[in-house]
Amino acid sequence: MTRTTLLACLLLGSGAAFAQSTANTVQRDINQQQRIEQGLQNGALSTKEASTLEREESRVDRMQTNALKDGKLTQSGGSAVAIDFSPDQRLMFVINQNNSEVDVIDRQSGQKVTSFGRPGSFAGQFNQPHGIAVDSKGNVYIAENRGKRIHKFRPVT
Repeated sequence: MTRTTLLACLLLGSGAAFAQSTANTVQRDINQQQRIEQGLQNGALSTKEASTLEREESRVDRMQTNALKDGKLTQSGGSAVAIDFSPDQRLMFVINQNNSEVDVIDRQSGQKVTSFGRPGSFAGQFNQPHGIAVDSKGNVYIAENRGKRIHKFRPVT
C-alpha cells in the first residue's frame, strides 16, 4: 500500500491506516537516521551533507503534518531512501522516493544541481525507486521496488 493510499484511508477515518502510516513514518525516520550515521562513520557523507539530508527529512515531516491538518494530500516533498556518489565524488545522487525522482546534489555547496525521473512505467519513469548505484564510468543505475526494473542512465558529457 502506498503512503498516499495510507493517508487517504486515514482521511476517510480508518484508525488502522493511521497506525500503519505512523509506524511506516517512524520506521522510515529511524532507517534514514541510521543511513546518515553510517555515512558519517565510514566517511561517505560529510557533516554538511548529513545536515542537508536531516533538514530535508524535517521539511518532509512538516509537509506531511500540514497535509493532514488541512485535509489536502499533495505529492510533494520526498523521502531519501538511497544515495550514491559520482566517480569523482563531486556529486551525490539521492533517490527521492515520494516524487519518484533522483536529485543530483553538488557535495561542496549542498545545492541541488538537477533532478530526473517522474512517476510512471515508461523509460525514465519510476515505480517506487528504491536502490541506486553509480559505476566507474558515471552510469547511474536505479532499481525499482514495485516496477521490478533496473534503469541505466548514461552521463551527458
